[in-house]
Amino acid sequence: MKKIQIISFIFILGIFFFACDEIEKPYLPTDGEIPVTVTFPELTPDNLYRKVLIEEYTGHKCTNCPTGHAKLDEMFGLYGDTIVAIGVHAGPLAATDEQFPYNFVTPQGVQLFNDFNIPQIPLAIMSRVRYNANSWGSPINKWVDHFNKVDRSTNYAAIQLINEYNAATQTITTFAKVSILEEIAHRVQFCVVVTENGIVKPQLNNGVIVPDYTHNHVLRGTLNGNYGVRLTNDGLVAKGDTYLKGYQVSLRDKDWVASNCSIVAYLIDMETKEIIQATEVKVQ
Repeated sequence: MKKIQIISFIFILGIFFFACDEIEKPYLPTDGEIPVTVTFPELTPDNLYRKVLIEEYTGHKCTNCPTGHAKLDEMFGLYGDTIVAIGVHAGPLAATDEQFPYNFVTPQGVQLFNDFNIPQIPLAIMSRVRYNANSWGSPINKWVDHFNKVDRSTNYAAIQLINEYNAATQTITTFAKVSILEEIAHRVQFCVVVTENGIVKPQLNNGVIVPDYTHNHVLRGTLNGNYGVRLTNDGLVAKGDTYLKGYQVSLRDKDWVASNCSIVAYLIDMETKEIIQATEVKVQ
């Protein structure tokens, strides 16, 4: 009985973002962490720059969200692959009904929506840097300003990904290498998620339901917990060190299209909540 009580207490603590650094169990079923069996290429200076993770909070019943999607596309045109985007469908306007039956919502997205106190959508958070003292997120017309609040003058880490897809077993295998380039004062955690482009489902747009709207950057689930895992026992990492991780996930019984999926990985400063580095690599 005592053991059960202790486990229950730990589980309850795990739901509180600012009270707990790590969620042990991923919400998306995986085969667990696996050995890394690939060789990563040497890092090259041209690839060493800090990317900005844009988490766009959206919903299919949000009539202004297509304007946000267009703004994000515009920012990709301006900043190219310095942006990594995740579309987080959460909140009342992401709920399903007869007109919007497809469920984009994920447990990870719900927790992020709640933890970052998203008041309304569309809203975006840039590398989990606060927009101001009152809000983590910013409205569409401030997204570029918010993007420029992210200090990219120092590149603290590099993330390399190698993905493999087995069509026969419908299994994604992803291998990651995290290289620490500069000293990081705080504990960090490493998070790996799946996103998907090209999902054609209804979307409310300026008061009109568009039945064949294309949804991109959609968060599908996490491979290693809502806030990832520690790379060391205490979460502290050292300049010059490298860390390897491997994960698998099956697409069986899912309607995901492997060729439209990407793996997004990012490193989180667990004290400031800021995203230190992010990267994205397509599954195929």
